Amino acid sequence: MTRQIPLNSEIPSLEYAQIFTASSILFDTGKGQDIATFDVTIREMPGKKNFMLLGGIEELVQTILTWSYDKAFIDYLFEEKLISKTFAHYLKTIHFKGDVLAMPEGTVCFPGEPVIRITTSLCDANLLTAFLINVICYPTLFLSKAVRVRIASNGKPYFFAGAMRTFGFENVLKIQRYSYMLGSAINVPYASYLYGVGKRKPSIGFYHALIKSFPTEQEAYEHFLPWTKGFGLTTSMVDTYDVKKGIQSWIKVEKAARLRGESLGGVSIDSGDVFALSKFLRQTLDGADLQDTPIVAYSNLDEFKIAELEKRGADINVYCAFTETTSVSDRPVLEAVYKLAVIQDSDGKTHYTAKLTPGKTSLPGMKQVFRINNPDGTFKEDVIGLETESLSQPLLVAYIKNGKQVTQLPTLDDIKTYIDTQLDGLSSQLKEITTVHQYPLKVSDTINNILDTLKKAH
Repeated sequence: MTRQIPLNSEIPSLEYAQIFTASSILFDTGKGQDIATFDVTIREMPGKKNFMLLGGIEELVQTILTWSYDKAFIDYLFEEKLISKTFAHYLKTIHFKGDVLAMPEGTVCFPGEPVIRITTSLCDANLLTAFLINVICYPTLFLSKAVRVRIASNGKPYFFAGAMRTFGFENVLKIQRYSYMLGSAINVPYASYLYGVGKRKPSIGFYHALIKSFPTEQEAYEHFLPWTKGFGLTTSMVDTYDVKKGIQSWIKVEKAARLRGESLGGVSIDSGDVFALSKFLRQTLDGADLQDTPIVAYSNLDEFKIAELEKRGADINVYCAFTETTSVSDRPVLEAVYKLAVIQDSDGKTHYTAKLTPGKTSLPGMKQVFRINNPDGTFKEDVIGLETESLSQPLLVAYIKNGKQVTQLPTLDDIKTYIDTQLDGLSSQLKEITTVHQYPLKVSDTINNILDTLKKAH
């Protein structure tokens, strides 16, 4: 049976036919040896958000450093008359020799900013087109959605899924990685094993199918008890049948367990009127002298529903935002683009380039993004300028120089700490869930002058 999930080594091959042919044309005419700088930017905010969190940078760096093509696939491209014989020979020994700059993973970013900058031969840069756009799309969409769940949870614990209802199995590990970066537990043991982050124990929810496997709910809960010690949070669904009977069965087992120094953990809501059920369960648990029992809510929650539950004063201690987050249900589209910004030809002359179409204008030059802070440390505005300008704190970091890695990739714990710092820089307005605010983004006079010159020339 043919595999449907690509190996990492196959990622460079997942490109449009036209890109291979265009790169062959550039190579064969000699134009492909010109040195080009391309930017990856995100044109618009995905949904009603006030900021994005950038993801995919580790995969970007690791893939480019090992960029190559299977020789049999190269022969196939030649046999199909998609590339020339000389270009086929070149592809068989290709390796990236240029520079890669990017905002660090977890950086707060905004539409219109270059989040990745590539400088290499025009031919090689062209071959990177689909990869450089795709590598940030799902990571950034998920992180930008999930971080709002974290904010809406108002300091309470939150969890994300990852093994079900994802956009393909290849995203399961990614979701677990990003969840850890945002401060949630990893709930897929293989991800904990692979990433070496077992110290943050997973949560477990004893779910409906397991409960229905036993004659009664009480018997099911009794069988759960021996398995609660290996988890950071254990919960039992009490709404499999009748929630009023289910909670009484749970309380009976829990009270007996506490006499032996054990506990089932918490109870969870998976359907129905989440707000009303939280009130009912809290009242029932408190009446049984179980005031410390946490109530966990599921039921297709997202940041909007969580914010509303918090506003109404729901008695919920932990939020689980699964399907809506993994599918980025409100706006699963990231308008990422890859645009040529400057070319240095074989004579050493610099040629600035830009797309001038209204609404899709790109900016010329080898750029940097500068972030200016308020006196209290929160973000005031970002400015896009040339890299030679010194306008404030630069956000683009050099990861690869002349084909060699020059900056070490951070650990997951380092990224988590970095994200915490980034979120501290957001104003209260930018953290709002239901109201959209525009963050100030400016373009330097130097770039605007170059852009004006290009407009006059074209």
